[in-house]
Amino acid sequence: MKKTILDNGLTVITEQTDEDFVSMGYIVNKGSFDEPNDCLGIAHLAEHQVFKGTANRDKDEIWLDVQQYGGDMNAYTAENSTAFHCTILKEYWKTALDVISDIVFNNTIPEEEFELEKSVVIEELNMYHDDATHRVMENITKTIFRKYANRWTNGGTPETVRNITREQLINFINSNYIPSNITLMVTGNVKHEQICEFVSDYLEGYEFAKTSINNRVVNPIITIEDNVDTIEGIQSTMVAIWETKSSNTKETLINEIIAHVLGGGFGSRFMDIREKYGYAYTVRADTMTFDLNEPSLMFCYTALNKNNIEKTKELIVEKLNDLDKGITQKEFNHAKAFLTSDFKKAFRCCEDANSFKLDQYAAHDTIDKDVIIDTLNSIDLNDVNEFIKDMCRDMKIGFIVVEQSE
Repeated sequence: MKKTILDNGLTVITEQTDEDFVSMGYIVNKGSFDEPNDCLGIAHLAEHQVFKGTANRDKDEIWLDVQQYGGDMNAYTAENSTAFHCTILKEYWKTALDVISDIVFNNTIPEEEFELEKSVVIEELNMYHDDATHRVMENITKTIFRKYANRWTNGGTPETVRNITREQLINFINSNYIPSNITLMVTGNVKHEQICEFVSDYLEGYEFAKTSINNRVVNPIITIEDNVDTIEGIQSTMVAIWETKSSNTKETLINEIIAHVLGGGFGSRFMDIREKYGYAYTVRADTMTFDLNEPSLMFCYTALNKNNIEKTKELIVEKLNDLDKGITQKEFNHAKAFLTSDFKKAFRCCEDANSFKLDQYAAHDTIDKDVIIDTLNSIDLNDVNEFIKDMCRDMKIGFIVVEQSE
């Protein structure tokens, strides 16, 4: 893996492989947490709008230039970043990189497309709002970050998006889509020097804002409490959340070991909810890490009938009380083997590897698979059980429920 910071401020990170493909992605270091309170959802709206036309391509040519060579292109908005990524056969990497560079640096936000795409985004938000799983996860951030409006939802609301003007959007892009605020991640059959030369030449003569706008709340105070919402349907969803910490790779991996022991599939502790009592079909545990040195969360997700909610709450509390005693060597070994396998699978091809790096880069302290595996191997059972004692000390559990209507 090689890293270069170009004279224009753009960070380029590459890993050369001998595959037939190249996977690449621009990470803009701004997401929904960075939005001004008067235009919530603007980061996600920007992700959509930049595909509607550039100085060199109309919206159809953007896709045609990638798809005609078998390429696959997409984008996503996270809490602390926005990513544009593409995977293509190695012989066409220059075409793909030209297209996504065009999207990021040459977007024009055509007036005739602006309101149309805004309507598309609003329909996307409506779709997610009607989905019980998405609603319960969204209500987590609304609850824990209730003091910070730009941390409530990733995409804003239909009302906030409807009120965003084209001028506000262009200002947001011009202020944040600047080389010093962007990382280019490339994995595949191409040399580091070739990538650096290409983007240096591409951006020669461009002028950008010197600094980006900063609206992100640093070290927010989180609130762990219950939240109940309702939705039309025949099933409820519920998440139990509690606070943990994840300030480095080791702590992140220990959290993942604990989450696997609690709800990592058959044989995990929370699986009694399904296998012993039949209260739910889906039961899983996972972690939520937004940024290093900020509070992290661990949670248990279940999809269940409303009549089983209180009984399931009791089971979750019981299992978490038992967790204070620590996990067994057998549970530790199983979780460690699973994570090792999972990480190695994530690097089996350039597209999976680059996607993993894009996800890791914004919220973790390393994207190097060897460092991650070495750190995982260095963790022992005592490390995990000492971490559990600290996590369980004065643990407060919040239950976020989206309950089916009568």
